Amino acid sequence: MDAGDWASLTDEELLEKKIVHLGLKLEGTDLEPLIRQLHEELSQKGLAFHPPCHIGDEWFVPVGIPAIFIPFFLTHERLRKLERKMMLEVEGETPGWFMKLIRHEAAHAYAYAYQFFKKRPWQRTFGRSSNDDTPQFYRPRPYSRSYVVHLDDWYAQSHPDEDFAETFAVWLRSSRGERTVSLDEFFQGPFETAMESDELLVNLKRGPLPAGVGGAYAKLAQPASGYAIVGVAAVVGRSGGSISHIRVGVTGLHEHAFRADTVESALLGSDGSASAIAAAAAHVNDDVEALSDIHADAAYRAAMAVVYTRRAIETALSRAS
Repeated sequence: MDAGDWASLTDEELLEKKIVHLGLKLEGTDLEPLIRQLHEELSQKGLAFHPPCHIGDEWFVPVGIPAIFIPFFLTHERLRKLERKMMLEVEGETPGWFMKLIRHEAAHAYAYAYQFFKKRPWQRTFGRSSNDDTPQFYRPRPYSRSYVVHLDDWYAQSHPDEDFAETFAVWLRSSRGERTVSLDEFFQGPFETAMESDELLVNLKRGPLPAGVGGAYAKLAQPASGYAIVGVAAVVGRSGGSISHIRVGVTGLHEHAFRADTVESALLGSDGSASAIAAAAAHVNDDVEALSDIHADAAYRAAMAVVYTRRAIETALSRAS
């Protein structure tokens, strides 16, 4: 059966058809160049094995078989439309999302092809594997630095096999080289940065600091999560009795982190007294729309931003030599 024979069917009629009778193929679809991209990425990393890809009912690698199965509904727009109606989303429908998932599955294929999970170095790094499926429920630690974050829900923490797969996917992605982005451009919104889906942040660079500066970070933490309702970082230096260097960064107050240049301008060249710091801290809300949510309304956030800006600057200045 060709697509022309079923693409015009109603949803009810199409749901009665078996997948095997739809005549689906990966060849000639929008997925083919994405699969080719995976193989090119593997080759660029010096990996000769290119896992074969087949059509299945979901994303998976069969236990013990080094092959990737791609959901059937990704092969045709009519099937994607039905999947979206039934499930409210189409897993892997965009090129970026597809590549994240197929890199992850490629790791499982490699693990089975080379039996990595039986080797002691692998077990020391990721833990002992088992024949058990990835658990449906697990308790992740969102702030853990022991795991990479690639797929949603801190999936690397669900099982040793998934820890390896997520690590492999992060290592494999992005062959486009490096680029540098300023901090002003990097933060774009809540949990949103300038990073593309196939990029990994590998380094932070800053200019040299003047001798004798002090630094501090002060935050009003949300008790359950530890996230900053308001957080302020300050680096301060004094020379000849006046403030000669000042940098202030703020998070939690606005929809993204930002540098409080109005605070810096107000304090630079002052005597650094308590009154001067308080006056400068009052500028932290200049030209900023404070967030309002279940944890703190805008007025409270704005007030706390002034308090924690003052505290961060005072502590940083006390540490300056």
